[in-house]
Amino acid sequence: MLIAGFWIAFRNTERVEKPVNSDEPELEEDVSIESMALDQEIRNYLTEYYGPIGFDGRVYCDHEFFGSEKKDGDQTISYYLWAFCQEYYIDQEGEVKKGMQLSGPVVITGQIVDGKVVLLSHQSFEEDSEEVIEAFPQIYHYRLAENEEREARLTRAIQNRADRDLLPGLGK
Repeated sequence: MLIAGFWIAFRNTERVEKPVNSDEPELEEDVSIESMALDQEIRNYLTEYYGPIGFDGRVYCDHEFFGSEKKDGDQTISYYLWAFCQEYYIDQEGEVKKGMQLSGPVVITGQIVDGKVVLLSHQSFEEDSEEVIEAFPQIYHYRLAENEEREARLTRAIQNRADRDLLPGLGK
């Protein structure tokens, strides 16, 4: 009974931002075990391969998922998202401090292998807005601008995980 309550509560919460462009068709989003697993895989991938380390600290990443695109007749999938990574480290006084930070649009390429997605590579974009526009489908262009609300939301999510992991008595 308890598990059913958590499942119902989880299915009624929405994690992905709904499109605000009225020209787009509204898509039904189904939160499934597979989508939760992919979400975690993307976070892990970003932490391992995208997030910066400058103070020998621990990197935490989160993202806003825009969508995906599978090439016809191919097992390759492109995932379009805004990534946000923050490094945390413990200074000489034993206090948790923020280190390097990286935020921006990212395309992660994956491949379907034995029915599961394996994330293989990513493309991030420094300051070349033309390159970003070419890499992202037009439907996501309006979401590519920096957004204070998105940054605040992703920062809170990362800060909560870092606090839980790094603060005495709350972590592992």
